[in-house]
Amino acid sequence: MSANGTAPPRLPLAGVRVADFSRVVAGPYGTHLLARMGADVIKVEGLAPLDHTREVGPYSDERRSINRSGYFSAVNAGKRSVSLDLHDPVHAAFAQEIALASEIVVESFRTGGADRFGIGWSVLSARKPSIVLSSCSGFGQAGEMRVHSAYMNTVAAFVGLTALTGEDGPQQMPLGATFSDLVSGTALACGSLLAYRRAQVTGRGRHVDLSMAEATMAMMGQHFMAYFADRSLPQRRGNRFTGTAPSNAYPCLGADKWIAISVSSEAEWANLTRAMGNPAWITEQRLASAAGRLANVQALDAAIAAWTRDFDNLELTHRLQRAGVSAVPSSDPEDLCRNPHFQARGALKVQESVLEPGRMMPNLPWHFVGQPELNRTIPPAPTLGQHNRAVLEELTSATPDQIAAIEQAAAAVAAAPGRGGPPAVSAGTATQQR
Repeated sequence: MSANGTAPPRLPLAGVRVADFSRVVAGPYGTHLLARMGADVIKVEGLAPLDHTREVGPYSDERRSINRSGYFSAVNAGKRSVSLDLHDPVHAAFAQEIALASEIVVESFRTGGADRFGIGWSVLSARKPSIVLSSCSGFGQAGEMRVHSAYMNTVAAFVGLTALTGEDGPQQMPLGATFSDLVSGTALACGSLLAYRRAQVTGRGRHVDLSMAEATMAMMGQHFMAYFADRSLPQRRGNRFTGTAPSNAYPCLGADKWIAISVSSEAEWANLTRAMGNPAWITEQRLASAAGRLANVQALDAAIAAWTRDFDNLELTHRLQRAGVSAVPSSDPEDLCRNPHFQARGALKVQESVLEPGRMMPNLPWHFVGQPELNRTIPPAPTLGQHNRAVLEELTSATPDQIAAIEQAAAAVAAAPGRGGPPAVSAGTATQQR
């Protein structure tokens, strides 16, 4: 009950169960979004190998544990965990029962893996026609590359995204975040919900085939359009935006402090020149037009950088915004956590974890206006096998002795040196789930 005695509003996906057989980032992030919208997401995870993100941190201290990884918590908040060895036919049967008790099933095995474990489309749809199965893979379930594995930025490299990042010159640079994984996870959530909505209307589910490569390509439309128009290939330009000038990141006071400024019209150029105090070089004829500024962009950027480096990036941001110029500081996580705007909007919230109290995480990327309680504090991620007994008793035919054995196996893995006991020497190596 809320403070005024009324029941809190139901989350949008309350009553929807999701069986999550995915691992690492792409699939888990998609099901994380579903969990945050109220779905009962059951993460079915193996013990050998573990989901790689359980072993890579970051941690707040030296007490490494598979149940304290920040990486794992970021994409698995609000789920329930069941630990099953799908290579064991008995465990695989329990997994199938969990899948058939769900409205949506998500998997990220190599193509064909779900079929081997009895949770493929042909088996599930025959038993439950309304079920939705969402398969997340590097290159899709059909085509000659369907058997290829993919991992983190390898997808971004394959589709040409890393060819666009970096300074002028021959060296490509990977993105700082696993962009392809997060874009794919978002697309996976959308595709799953569309198929689920159709199943509600027609009674027939769908097999959603999500290709991480195609999800990433869908975010790069302008570069493909340029190629289709005149066969031109994009060039690396660092922080400089194609087509307008000035538009770059410029140094400010302090170590590695920057401000991003983007001017896209003559009015904004006039606003910037006034904010800069109309220095003499601004009157040069070569800078009088947008085309001239673009043709002389390197000299223009150097002149602006000589001016911005004397200012604090936050103070300069406010100054330029008041003058009508698009400018923001280049931020790190510490900057964003301290930003009063995001604090007021609840964009960052404390995750309710007894193992990592006070840890902040990004909240849902959307808000329900007038219903702030739907963007409440972020629930914790599950410990390994935390919900074995509850889920197996509720949804499967497992006997008490079988459940006890499954619980004991999960506890033994969590207590092993480097996983829940003494500090580990290394974080381990990622292994493709098969």
